[in-house]
Amino acid sequence: MVLVASLFVTDGYLLAPGLLLVGAALVRYGVIDRIEQSAKGPAITGALLAVAAAPTLAVQVVVQMNNPAGRAAGVVTAIAGMLIGGVYVCMLLLMLRTPLRAALHALFAPLGKMALTNYLTASILVLAVAHLHGRPQDWTQPVLLALAVGILSAQWVFSTLWLRRYRFGPLEWLWRWATWGRRPALQHA
Repeated sequence: MVLVASLFVTDGYLLAPGLLLVGAALVRYGVIDRIEQSAKGPAITGALLAVAAAPTLAVQVVVQMNNPAGRAAGVVTAIAGMLIGGVYVCMLLLMLRTPLRAALHALFAPLGKMALTNYLTASILVLAVAHLHGRPQDWTQPVLLALAVGILSAQWVFSTLWLRRYRFGPLEWLWRWATWGRRPALQHA
C-alpha cells in the first residue's frame, strides 16, 4: 500500500520506506529463510519480473519521448526500476548458488553490514559533487558511472577496513544503541 501511495500520491517520496516495509514483510513471513532451500523461487520470480519489465520499459520509452517531465514518466520509470531491480536481485540469488558465492560474499558483505552508513555517506558525497559539478539530472552517463564506481569502491575499502576492527558500522552502532536503549560493544572482543 505504501508503495502504491508513493508512486501515485506522493511522487515517489515514500518509495524507500515502502521498499523497507516490503523487505521487513519478506523477513517476517519467512521468505528470506526459504530462499536458500531452492533455486526455483528466485528463478521463477526473476522470470516473471523480467516478463513484466519488458513492456514497462517500452511504455517508459514512449512516455519519456512524449512528456519527459510529466508525472507519468516518473511513475513508469519508478515501476520499471523496481522490476529491473527485482530481476537483478533474483539473478544475484541464483549466482549465490554457484562457485561465485565466496567472491560475491567478499564483495557485498562489508557493504551490507554497513548499509546505513554507506547509504548516508553516498548521499552526502553525491550532494557534494552536485555542489561542484551541477545538477545530477544534467550529468552524462560516463560521469554517473564514474561516480557510482568511485563511491562504491571507496565504501567497500572503508567498510572492509572498518569491520576488521569493529563489529558494526558507526551509524549501525548508533542505531542499535538508540533501538536497544543500551550501548552495544563496538569493538570485536
